Amino acid sequence: MALTTLALLARDTLHVGPSTIGVLGAVAGLTMVAATAGISARLRPEQLEHSVEAGTFLLVLSLVIFALGPSVLVLGFATVLLGISGGLAFPGLTGTVQRAARQTGINVERSTAIFSLVLSASLAIAPLIESEILSLSHQDTRVPFAAFAALPAIAGFLVSHRRRTAIEVSAPPHSATRFRLLQDPSARLAFAGQLMYQVPFVGLSVFGASIARTVDHASAASAELAFTSFFAASFVTRVVVAMRSPLVGKRGLLIGSGFATLAGLVAIAMTHSLAGFMIGMAVLGIPHGVILPVALGLLGESLPPDALPRANSVLIGSSNAMGILVPPVLGRIASGSSYSVMVFAIVVPVVALFALVVATARKHSLSY
Repeated sequence: MALTTLALLARDTLHVGPSTIGVLGAVAGLTMVAATAGISARLRPEQLEHSVEAGTFLLVLSLVIFALGPSVLVLGFATVLLGISGGLAFPGLTGTVQRAARQTGINVERSTAIFSLVLSASLAIAPLIESEILSLSHQDTRVPFAAFAALPAIAGFLVSHRRRTAIEVSAPPHSATRFRLLQDPSARLAFAGQLMYQVPFVGLSVFGASIARTVDHASAASAELAFTSFFAASFVTRVVVAMRSPLVGKRGLLIGSGFATLAGLVAIAMTHSLAGFMIGMAVLGIPHGVILPVALGLLGESLPPDALPRANSVLIGSSNAMGILVPPVLGRIASGSSYSVMVFAIVVPVVALFALVVATARKHSLSY
């Protein structure tokens, strides 16, 4: 909600242009990468839940500031907090799920697939709630930030309570290194697949609502419905992934996701209606549902338990690094031409990374 509505808040309330919106998106990406690489990648497995607690606290604080912030400068500060919270909470959650699965004897890949399914359920339902909030508040884009602040507050309390009442199980310090991860063929394929999708995901998270407003003069509430089609498709896809886990044919799933990503981008770039935009978003929701659980599954299969916290952080941090450069570049393109040209520009790095996925899979004959 925070990332997709940031563009609407900046545009409708503070009246800033695409370039400034792109800079704000880059700030979120930079601080998220810094927190992931500087903090999350250094944590021991037993410290992961502390990271989740800190991340949810900062998320509450950032959402409240978004709701009250009177200027672009204050909005920038809230964006910094938002990025740090994501860099702490998401790797912490991912590692906690994997650690709990190993401790209880549950298949790690299936657990991470269910974790990603729960994430998709939240992402699919939230835009519907936000759209209704925007309608009731007469399109006031500050109100959803205040309303949604309650959710991480509740989550942080539940995580803190669970941690205090749970039996702490110590684990040896993790010993994975970036070089070791890049030497592993499965890890390289996981990183390439995640990066392939992250470019359009970052672009549409920052500019998707603005695109919807532009192509058909849609209201803020209607623009948010486009994200419902995206995350609903992702949710359905992850239901299938969770039911079929542990997955076979991971290489084919990543290659198929690359084709679907390109098809969705072309559909969005060529559309002139809100309905067409929603269809393109739905198509893009399919690879969104596939790639994260497949990437986490590849890491879980190929790496020892003590290496997973760092591996998760490298995977998440490298994909979030796209959020540093992509938004300002796309903002400049949109300002100088149009949103359609901007979306076509996204196709270029996606094709390059898609070629890397295919080459990596073929070179190592990965039969997952």
